Amino acid sequence: MANRKALSRRNIAWTVYGVALVAAIAVTVVLGVAYFSARSTEKARESAVSSAKDYATTMFGYTPKNIDDHITRSQTFVTGEAAKQYKQWTVEPKYGDTVRKDNIVSSAVVQDAGVVENTRDTAKVLIFVNQSVSRGNKEDVRVDPSRVTFDMIRTGGIWKIQNIDVLTDTTLRQLISKETTPPPGAKPLPPASSSVPAPSVPVPTG
Repeated sequence: MANRKALSRRNIAWTVYGVALVAAIAVTVVLGVAYFSARSTEKARESAVSSAKDYATTMFGYTPKNIDDHITRSQTFVTGEAAKQYKQWTVEPKYGDTVRKDNIVSSAVVQDAGVVENTRDTAKVLIFVNQSVSRGNKEDVRVDPSRVTFDMIRTGGIWKIQNIDVLTDTTLRQLISKETTPPPGAKPLPPASSSVPAPSVPVPTG
């Protein structure tokens, strides 16, 4: 009888140990998956911002010598609605011919950029761009400070722009109100009653 009780206790102990071990493994797996998901999302955020900056300078910065190359490359990273937008702004009006004819030079400098929201394969990136445009070797340069968002999707490891939105002061406030951490270099907006004009569209302006 004593031996049976001892065996029973050992069986119970091994059963409890087995259950605890399975539970520990399950918790480890869950935590590992959560960590991997969080790291993947963080890396996606970083790569989306990097791609968005690169794309913005390619799309909105050009010279008579490189305009065709910039248009060709830009068409490789726009898709969906953004492809239609870029075609309407640049391809259909043959903007490259205008740039060469009028000797237009545009310098696009990204002041700052940040992710409004993202997953591992999608992102909305807010970009602050200064586009300086000169025409015909003149010293006069028009500077257009603009704010845009790129709605992006990653396919095959490559980020592409699905939609481009140009923001006014009002729409920028609405966007930032959804996000507690705007880009660190973003300048505060004036009060709502301010008469500061909305930014010009950061697309080929001629």
